[in-house]
Amino acid sequence: METFSYHTYIQAPVHQMSDVLLPEDVYAQAMNSLVIVTVDIAIYDVSRKTLWLAKRRVQPTPDWWIIGGRLFAYEREQAGVVRTFARETKLQVAPGRFRFIGFNRYFQSKRQQLPQSRGCDCLAYTFAIELTPVERTEVTQNLDSREYDVQFGLREFNRQALQALAQTEDEPLAALCHLYDDIFE
Repeated sequence: METFSYHTYIQAPVHQMSDVLLPEDVYAQAMNSLVIVTVDIAIYDVSRKTLWLAKRRVQPTPDWWIIGGRLFAYEREQAGVVRTFARETKLQVAPGRFRFIGFNRYFQSKRQQLPQSRGCDCLAYTFAIELTPVERTEVTQNLDSREYDVQFGLREFNRQALQALAQTEDEPLAALCHLYDDIFE
């Protein structure tokens, strides 16, 4: 993996922006011209050398994928990863348990917002977390049904199974193999 420097600079620590959820049509317009920043969370098991994925129901990746969501303006990445993980899984986890892995950039050919064929450009802060078997069971039972096909819950994937998901080395699903390597090698 390439070595890089990562720092956060805050000009005015007391400055607060209010959270604004954009209507779908306005968010779709923003996606046409802006890079969307997200936080992604890979669940892993170090002893079994596996990743645990959920089956997404929505674009841009309606397939086996990691947990994730949008980072809000002025939201620190640690706060965003805790909020997103709790929203998607109903599991409250201490910020220190999330390990920053790196950044991924995704140029997706589809998106959830209309027109779906317009695609999206996302920059993801990518984190990893090891959950206990009890926590994995809790996550499986509480995945957000708007985002995930809950009948599948979480599924365990080794490196070979991840490789079978990806069609080419450059497509977004190939990122799962790279993520696996970043976590375990």
